[in-house]
Amino acid sequence: MNIYALCAVEAGLDTISLVANSTPIKGVIGLAETSTTGNVAGYANAEAFCLQRGILYRSVASYSLIHDDDRRMLEGLDIDVLLIAGWQRLVPDWLIEHCRIGAVGVHGSALGITRGRGRSPQNWALILGKKQFEISIFFVEKGVDCGSVIDTRIFPLLEHDDIRTSYYKASWCVADMFVEAIHSGRLSRGTAQPQIHEDARYLPQRRPEDGAIDWSRSTKQVCDFVRALTRPYPGAYCSLGNNELHIWVALPFDTGATPSDRTPGEISAILTHGELIIRTGDGYLLVSDYTLQGGGDGALPRHGEVLSSTPFPEQLRRVLDRHRAKYPTLKLSEELEELAAP
Repeated sequence: MNIYALCAVEAGLDTISLVANSTPIKGVIGLAETSTTGNVAGYANAEAFCLQRGILYRSVASYSLIHDDDRRMLEGLDIDVLLIAGWQRLVPDWLIEHCRIGAVGVHGSALGITRGRGRSPQNWALILGKKQFEISIFFVEKGVDCGSVIDTRIFPLLEHDDIRTSYYKASWCVADMFVEAIHSGRLSRGTAQPQIHEDARYLPQRRPEDGAIDWSRSTKQVCDFVRALTRPYPGAYCSLGNNELHIWVALPFDTGATPSDRTPGEISAILTHGELIIRTGDGYLLVSDYTLQGGGDGALPRHGEVLSSTPFPEQLRRVLDRHRAKYPTLKLSEELEELAAP
């Protein structure tokens, strides 16, 4: 069986590596490295990986696979199964039809594949403080994450998990499901469960500007927001003078004392190694990893300085409005709509 994988980001490369440990992969199709790939969060070039493993590597110039040269190259490959792992664009119908057995996609959400179709599902799960994530592999059909489900796994989201460890867990589960489906013959037989499309709900796309922090929220909510948007994403951020403070690691800071009556977002202390203790809506946050970005005066954080704060519901409404304008027929997650309500 000729198995190919379509991959442009690190999480997909992890999945492919795990699959290749027990199942031969004929080739990997990657996204050629250009000046624009820096905008792809977690971009990975699979060429070196393939060279080490003796796997055929081919690259395409277009993430959306719209270039004629890319199509001719891909249609020249003898593909039985195409594993779409870490390719955050819809795959064109002609490529799906070119696969002899089928194209296998990966998707999930805290509410499952059907109730959480769309974009950034693992980021949303952490932002919303969910305790588990449901990931599925499915036969790709025309539409968004709507194909028949081959298999599903559920993994826990623990308090110490961030977006990177969530991706690691998803890669492990996806590889396990894919290998089992190959070896059991379920994939070649086309064994899968159709989704109930009437139940479908969608998660909206997130952009870097959607990471502004609302310091009036609880310490836990701010921590969840930070861990959902940490590397490889641009990070949760706020303004510090003329610069942006991007926060990568934050933990609740509870001394057992009642927090003083200070403004959320105020820098309450700066510790010896530069860590910040920042006031939240109900307590304090310890920020141990952060960077200052921008063309400002280069001033360091100062005790008593108040960081900018962006109301979460207001920011969320902009995200949802953007989705409605682009996809008016794709119903949004009820939970997100409730959180965005005035």
